Amino acid sequence: MHVLYVAPTNFPNDRAHSVQIAHTCHALAKLGVDVCLHVDVMTRPSVDACMDFFALDVPDTLSIRAIGNPARPGRLKRLDQFLFNTRFKQVCRAARGQDDVFVYTRGARGAELLRRLPREPGWPRLILEAHKLLFVDAQDRSKPRKKVRQIRGLEANVFGKVHGIASISDGVAREIVQEFNPTCPMRVIRSGVTVPPHRPTSAARDIDIIYCGQLRPWKGVDTLIRAMQWLPKHRLTVVGGHNQGDRARTRKLAVELGLSGRIDFVGYAPWKQVWEYLERAKVGVLPTPGGFSAVCDRYTSPMKLFEYMMCGMPVVGSDLPSIREVLQDGVTGKLVRPNHPRALADALLALLNDEPLVRRMGERARQYAQQFNWQDRARQIIELLNCARESE
Repeated sequence: MHVLYVAPTNFPNDRAHSVQIAHTCHALAKLGVDVCLHVDVMTRPSVDACMDFFALDVPDTLSIRAIGNPARPGRLKRLDQFLFNTRFKQVCRAARGQDDVFVYTRGARGAELLRRLPREPGWPRLILEAHKLLFVDAQDRSKPRKKVRQIRGLEANVFGKVHGIASISDGVAREIVQEFNPTCPMRVIRSGVTVPPHRPTSAARDIDIIYCGQLRPWKGVDTLIRAMQWLPKHRLTVVGGHNQGDRARTRKLAVELGLSGRIDFVGYAPWKQVWEYLERAKVGVLPTPGGFSAVCDRYTSPMKLFEYMMCGMPVVGSDLPSIREVLQDGVTGKLVRPNHPRALADALLALLNDEPLVRRMGERARQYAQQFNWQDRARQIIELLNCARESE
């Protein structure tokens, strides 16, 4: 089996999508699949250096090819995207007639690329990994109606054309069926999680509350900061934040509320170091806001949730359909009313005041997270590819 994984992005980078792509390709290759990852630009000098960015080795069946140009603004950017698509189509043309070749991609640019590839006998089979409905996301972002219609048309074309669909969550899968009713095989294949390099112990838990991730308003960090007003005996550690404006906004809010002395803003941490913070924390928080977007409410499958659980900590998360798919209230954590700082604070306090409960929930969370390892994710993808081949 050969997989042409196409990711029109600079690789590697420290965003969640790059982590997922790297681990998915690595896990597939470890299972014997011949994987060639096609990216815009390699940001490290070699394949070994690219994978070492994620503390991964390079299996014999994994390769990476850069087929794009360095990013350029305006019309040149659109030209570069066109050139990338053209070059990848040439890759697919060269693979015609070979057995068991699949194109696997995700995102808006991946969907646009699939629309331009033929579905014909002898050509690679086409697989899309869907993380959201693009046209719904465009509506949430107040894009012009014409643009929304164009994006919906793109999705209708692609979902009617591909040989298989991997949905990141139940919510995405359900709405794909409702809106487009594709006839090809579809599977819900969630994000994976890495087993931490060593098992954390209770003695190492010197961080009360941790949040890891971006600081964008739609991540809900502002709600978490406000919740700290009702947790005077506890500290919050915030790891992450690429955007300077987001870092300034959250720090300003902490100062205004008189909380800056109890909130440690670590800032960006290399991916390898994130685990060091997670292993020290007692409780993880996923304060996703409700009513902000369909991605938050119904689609997301955040890797940080799996990472928290894998590190043996309970999670306090927003009671939203997307979070309820994974987080079990009263078992692996607590679900709370979204956008409500006091409810978030009360749930955190209930855990922090009960160490035996934290340990029990944390161990259940770790056990539950085991099923989301990257190897199992790769096996589910292989099953989908086999099903797509057999359904023709």
